[in-house]
Amino acid sequence: MFEARRPAGWLFLLLLALLASAQTLPTTTISDIVYRADGSPAGGTLLISWPEFTTAAQGAVAAGNTSVTLGAGGALSVGLVPNANATPANTVYSVVYQLNDGSVKTEYWVVPTTSPATISAVRTTLGAGNSASQMATEQYVNTALAGKANDAAVVHLGGPETIVGTKQFSVSPGLPTPVNPSDAATKEYVDNATQNVGNGSYVSTAGSTMTGPLTLSGDPVAPEQASTKNYVDLGLEGKASLTAGLIPTGELGTGTANNSLCLHGDSSWGGCGSSSNAVSIQNVPVATTTPTNNQVMTYVASAGEYEPEAGGGVTAGMQAVKYATDFSWSQSPASNLSTTGPQTVNLAVCATGVTGTEPWYYVYISGTGTAEAVLVTGGTCTGNGQAGTLQFTTLNAHSSGYTITSASGGLQEALIAARFVASNPSGPSQSGKVIVPPGELQAYARISIRASNVTVDFSGSIIDCNMLDTCIFAGDGLTLKFYLSHPPFTKTNTTLFDEEYLISPLEPTLWNVIDPSNVVSVSGGELQIAGGTGVDGATTVQFAEQVELGGALVIEHGDVMFSAASTGVLGGLYPGAVSIAGCLAGFQVKPNGAQSNIQALVNGVSAGSPITTTAGHHYLLTTRLYSQEIYRLQQIFHSSFHPAGGGFGGTEIAADVRIVLELQDIDPANPGTEVAPATVLYDGVISAAPDFCTCALVNSANMQCAIAFTRLIQAVDAEVRSALPGQGYITQMVGTLEEGAECEITSSSALEFYPQYSPAANQLIEVHYRSLGHALARITNPASIAAQQRGIDNGLHGAVRHPKEPPARTDADCEMAALALLDDATGPAWTGEYDVWSDFLPGGAVDVFPGDGLSIAVPSRGATFSCIVNAVEITLNNPEGEHFGYKIKFANDAAKALAFEFEAAKGTTSLFVNQYTNAQVGVTYLADLIAAQITQVTSTTISVDAGLVPVSGGGIEVRWSDAGWGPGNNRNLVGRFTTQTFTIPRLSKVQDCYLQQYDNSVPPKYSRYSAALHVDYPL
Repeated sequence: MFEARRPAGWLFLLLLALLASAQTLPTTTISDIVYRADGSPAGGTLLISWPEFTTAAQGAVAAGNTSVTLGAGGALSVGLVPNANATPANTVYSVVYQLNDGSVKTEYWVVPTTSPATISAVRTTLGAGNSASQMATEQYVNTALAGKANDAAVVHLGGPETIVGTKQFSVSPGLPTPVNPSDAATKEYVDNATQNVGNGSYVSTAGSTMTGPLTLSGDPVAPEQASTKNYVDLGLEGKASLTAGLIPTGELGTGTANNSLCLHGDSSWGGCGSSSNAVSIQNVPVATTTPTNNQVMTYVASAGEYEPEAGGGVTAGMQAVKYATDFSWSQSPASNLSTTGPQTVNLAVCATGVTGTEPWYYVYISGTGTAEAVLVTGGTCTGNGQAGTLQFTTLNAHSSGYTITSASGGLQEALIAARFVASNPSGPSQSGKVIVPPGELQAYARISIRASNVTVDFSGSIIDCNMLDTCIFAGDGLTLKFYLSHPPFTKTNTTLFDEEYLISPLEPTLWNVIDPSNVVSVSGGELQIAGGTGVDGATTVQFAEQVELGGALVIEHGDVMFSAASTGVLGGLYPGAVSIAGCLAGFQVKPNGAQSNIQALVNGVSAGSPITTTAGHHYLLTTRLYSQEIYRLQQIFHSSFHPAGGGFGGTEIAADVRIVLELQDIDPANPGTEVAPATVLYDGVISAAPDFCTCALVNSANMQCAIAFTRLIQAVDAEVRSALPGQGYITQMVGTLEEGAECEITSSSALEFYPQYSPAANQLIEVHYRSLGHALARITNPASIAAQQRGIDNGLHGAVRHPKEPPARTDADCEMAALALLDDATGPAWTGEYDVWSDFLPGGAVDVFPGDGLSIAVPSRGATFSCIVNAVEITLNNPEGEHFGYKIKFANDAAKALAFEFEAAKGTTSLFVNQYTNAQVGVTYLADLIAAQITQVTSTTISVDAGLVPVSGGGIEVRWSDAGWGPGNNRNLVGRFTTQTFTIPRLSKVQDCYLQQYDNSVPPKYSRYSAALHVDYPL
């Protein structure tokens, strides 16, 4: 136990001092944190001086100075007499920063009467006062001149001047009557000068009446040219006359028509033909018997004539049965396929069953280049026998002379042609029967039987399946559910807070309100904003805590209703001070007549097209964030040697963040708008996004609106994007239907789309997410092990700890926690008590609480250490003078683990973890491949972009399973690649692979976590 007592007489002397200073002037406490430009807490001293002045409350202050040393973490706390509105005017405190990094700067303070105050609240600029005679700084002068025009660059009211460039007037200028050819003219002058031009004896292009003949210069040479009478007369001379619908006989050829002589079309006379009763075909007699329905004429040798044959013809029932080989087709288009990629070919005839809209319809290209089956993704062909196009993507080049044929020997086309849609009752497409005749049919791509109630007869046939896919697939191949290869980190949405504005004023634990004009209020269950100061960032409603841009977040600013044109930003994220220029992402509102425009604001710049508000409508504004990392800041762990301000961890984690800004326009008179899809104002990635942001629900220069609710949701940590063939990717919203989402992550780790948002045929779907697992680390201290060695004791003493508070969320956090625990396990343990009068608390403290830090220095005991107060006992020894006795109990973490709370380790936790020394922590792993992605998939290959260029001498290691990493194991190795992009083989429809990067160290360093790539794609 340590004790410290003072003679009783000191208590009396201190009481006298307190009585003598009872008439001191009130002070304002300046409390803040001082940072350096790199964001780290500053250290050093502030020298504060002031002239003689009289306070606004008529208190006299003599000139003087003082100094203040910055505390731990850059903490500043100093009490000063308020000099706001002091005499003489513009009295300031001069503050010189002398920081321990050698930097020196001077600034000026005007201290208000409201205490406490921050540094930013008291800073002022010399020259910013109202006294005209006061000296001004260069900054003040430059600011004042910034809004003044350059006299040489403006137009003056008098004197000749030349104006360069286009000038637009909001009101038309008045002009004198022009005199010179280059003089400007008024509308009246132009109207008077041109009022008779074009009138009078002219023919209007819109049509009018012309008197007198029109003479043309010559005969017409084009179909639409006018003709002269002479040209028409000459043309009619060679035409026959027409009288009462008949040509006069005098103008006909010579001859007399009878039963066997007729006038032919070439003006010659000859025999008459007849279609009524053909008596012979190729000189073979035709029987006079009248045929019945469906009979055909056949030759009967015994009778030597053509006769009707009973049972002939093709019936409707026969036509319903399709024979596959009848639908095999082949064409040689002229379209150029010598370059691989998206193609469009023109077919002279789109045979029956050949269509550009059928899902999973393949055609086969052969003849030149490497033959391949390609999936048709579009085109105008409808199988109607007319010309059309087919669209597909080739992987091989095909020079002129290639042919395109059915990829299934006609079977797929027959299945398409046989299909019909029932109308009574209506239902899915169906068909009767398709026959594959006996023989050998070549199939080069999947054959899809998509209709219901269909029979396909393969009796006696052989199908050669020349593909790495299901040869004959029953169904359309479409689904609403897609199973994920790993469980996502989070699979359900968690509402962090839901504010419905039922309490007035706003709850200070949730909101920080800056409202100098008193325009922010709560009434009727709504947050009301009725104006502002007109200054950007002056009137704000902010979340009390900063938002970590990690994982997936959804911020809803709900049911916003505008009462007038507004100016400001709603739902803005700000890495620093709240301002339009400093806004990372938000919804910018600008006036548009009596209404407002709402537009995406990204990195301080307006983006995309604005949406104009409608009176009476409500607007739901939603910000969705998808980060590459779950956490953006490592956990911080403390020990005896690393107390507050110097703990282990706390490293910022860099990440790109996708931000989606969407707006839903709700018309109360139209319930359908409640469930209508939202308009996406912005969907893009912000590289190296900040770790934390201030979220300001309102930044009002002049907002006129009411907000019904605000909600912050920790969303499912999965970024889902999809693309239709030939189009770009768009973000799909994950969550519940009530939240306007399109899909969800189920408890079975599957992505499932809601029926109204079911994916279209050939739609590509990408899912990016972080998986989960145990956070583990195994760290040793070789120096401590060596110091503990005694005889047969090898010095290796271990312990398993499961931190509960603070939690170790990742492997890196576990390493930091292990370092803190090793600190306390290898240092001396100290505990003790300290008795003292309240007047002599350590460091001049006003009070002491459990959890406060202490620095102990007792040379006689060899004790110099930092510790934590764990208990305080207070006794009232002098009620009259309010003097107390304090018994402060303390200990360091080596004696009592105050910086940790542990819980029992789970039995399922594996202890087979790589072991590292404390010196290897932080330098063992390379960066994870968080941006790795699949760029293209074919039936035999998968193209991969690792997301970064491998380190010099290193590369990207790819394995079939997440195990065996290292140069000595090739059991499940796919390959090692030294480039950012590479291709790996594809062996099945569903396939996984894992990636880590490595360097040229011995042994090589690898990524901490693997990047898993999963493919579920047709072959």
